[in-house]
Amino acid sequence: MVVIELVGFADIAKIAGVSRSTPGIWFKRFPDAPQPLATVNQTTQVFNRAEVEGWLRKNGRLKLDEGVLYDARTGKEKKRLVKA
Repeated sequence: MVVIELVGFADIAKIAGVSRSTPGIWFKRFPDAPQPLATVNQTTQVFNRAEVEGWLRKNGRLKLDEGVLYDARTGKEKKRLVKA
């Protein structure tokens, strides 16, 4: 079974360390930004977290430490994958 972690713009803002409105601007402005997997409640778009993090990393916008798994809702460290 494949599990896909879904994130919205508020989650992406936490991952990237930017304001809540910034990801929406990026995703409208840059044609190579990941496409939403679905729209929930007619307005909320959700994305594949792995695709979003890959795009952020490629564009130098990923602010999280490499080798650390973060909680998308809180932005807090969930699990360190490599020893510091």
